[in-house]
Amino acid sequence: MSATLVVAMGMASISPTIAASAEETEMVGETNKEQVLTEGQVLKFDQYVVLNVKTGAFSIKDDAKRELSSTEFNLLHAKINDANLLTEEMISTENVDVTIDSQGVTITEKSANGPQLLKRAKYIEGKNAVKGYWWGLRVWVKKATVHKVGNGAAIGGIWIPGPLIGKVVSTLGVVLSACPGGIVFNSTPSPVPASLVWGSEYQ
Repeated sequence: MSATLVVAMGMASISPTIAASAEETEMVGETNKEQVLTEGQVLKFDQYVVLNVKTGAFSIKDDAKRELSSTEFNLLHAKINDANLLTEEMISTENVDVTIDSQGVTITEKSANGPQLLKRAKYIEGKNAVKGYWWGLRVWVKKATVHKVGNGAAIGGIWIPGPLIGKVVSTLGVVLSACPGGIVFNSTPSPVPASLVWGSEYQ
């Protein structure tokens, strides 16, 4: 089993709702804002990023060096390096299903049973999974994991701290023990001990 990485983070996927309202965005810990990509930067840089669907490795198009400033290119290069280290660790995790598409790498915990409907059709038990994009993660946490999260949970080789999950659940208006279904949220990896999470919703 490979070592578990710690999610100390903040932004994931152009597709899963990139814009977040102030009410939906939560900071966990202290952060250096210069290390967190803005929505504008993600949208601008995304056109220069390519994912190899065979290896799960991100790379930068040649156009980027000509069209971006040196500061922008260096920032993008650093984020790509971070993303590749993260996805490499995710892919090496045991007992998971790995799916690679044109946008990112999804790691889903294997389960004997698929997502189960709860008593209220609005909610499902959900799944434990992470999808790595070049700029961050989208994280799925099933209901059972939310209820017993404690200090945190390892999902797809990534350690998701309990306080971060608690913050996500609080944006949905409930407490951990009363969470009615699996949750999903976005987060941007960062080398500092903090997390920007947004786009929180039930699975």
